[in-house]
Amino acid sequence: MSARTETLSCSKSAPRILLCNFRQLGRGFLQASAFLVVALLATGCNPDLVQRQTPFMVNVGDIEMSSRELRVRVVEFGRHVAATVEQQADRIAAETDDPDVRRSAIRWKARAIPAAQEAVLQIDPLMSFVDIWAFTMQMERFFESGDGASWFGASQPAAIATAKQLLDDARALALRISISGDIEVHEAEIRRWADGHPIRDDLLLRDSVIGSGADLLGDQRGAFALVEDMNSTTREMAYRLAFYNEYLLKQVRWAIDLGGGTLMDSLDIDSTFSALRRTMALAESASDDIGAIAERERTALLEALRAERRILLAEIERQRLASFSSIAGERAIVLDALAAERVAAMESIAAEREAAIETLLQLFDEGKLESRAVVDHAMYRLAQILAVAGILALLVVIGLVVYLKRSLQA
Repeated sequence: MSARTETLSCSKSAPRILLCNFRQLGRGFLQASAFLVVALLATGCNPDLVQRQTPFMVNVGDIEMSSRELRVRVVEFGRHVAATVEQQADRIAAETDDPDVRRSAIRWKARAIPAAQEAVLQIDPLMSFVDIWAFTMQMERFFESGDGASWFGASQPAAIATAKQLLDDARALALRISISGDIEVHEAEIRRWADGHPIRDDLLLRDSVIGSGADLLGDQRGAFALVEDMNSTTREMAYRLAFYNEYLLKQVRWAIDLGGGTLMDSLDIDSTFSALRRTMALAESASDDIGAIAERERTALLEALRAERRILLAEIERQRLASFSSIAGERAIVLDALAAERVAAMESIAAEREAAIETLLQLFDEGKLESRAVVDHAMYRLAQILAVAGILALLVVIGLVVYLKRSLQA
């Protein structure tokens, strides 16, 4: 059920206002329980997706702390907002005799505290902080110049000062979260969104950044894109539900006070018995309506969980197929690279082999030339030796002839 639809259904009649009070309490508790079940389903399906920060925190950047530490800080800030609103509303109610101002003080804490709880109960801690920061801006504008500018009469400046203080506290927390401390751009974006989505009715119903801030959050709003470790998520959900339960009984009492006061003001009591009969009839009708509302909300919750489960399984299947496709592509690339390297190696070996053969042939040709030169040189030397030997032999023969001739003559 949207904020505008709920505003129309919660008319100013006393029974409807009382019914709306319980309806909002039930819706908040169902949302908190749904977040716990969704987180357990998401983290149980794929424990390998553990990460220190959520994708939205990584996308925004400029944040050093883990998602768990940020969750603790945001929930504690939500507690601070709830306690501050409760104290200021009680102070305003105690200082006035005007029943309208007292009713407005009860309405303030009965509406603002569940809104703050809903903001900090988002699965992503950074989205929770953006939403609670936007809520402080909306509340400041509501009491300063919006439909709540006349709620508290003479105590209106105190309510405005409280809203401004909460806004300053939110900005101080943003400075602690940011590493660089440069938050002006983000603050301007959230302020621009808050100015475009003011609180416009007495029920203090507001637009949430998670529901309508698509331009502010981009593509990071998917609940199942924020999967964290199962044990960590369970502890954080228990921590957030503890914050919700701290004010649950108080909200019931405030809802009864607010609805009961309006009921008594609107009833035309002719006699004690007629008033009693009408009250009993209203209680019976409210009981039937609450049962129907609970059944309808339960059915809607189960259907939403089934739809989210289908989305989660489809996303897991898509990522699995994408991983297989990526692995196949990388395998093909590796095989192609190996084939290319093998071809290059074979070509390199063939080129080196041809170069070696060419070198051997050149060496062989050079060896042949050198062998020829050696043989020629040897033959030349042999001819010289034979020539010298022939000359010597001739001289010897001539000598012998001369010697024999002289010997015969003697």
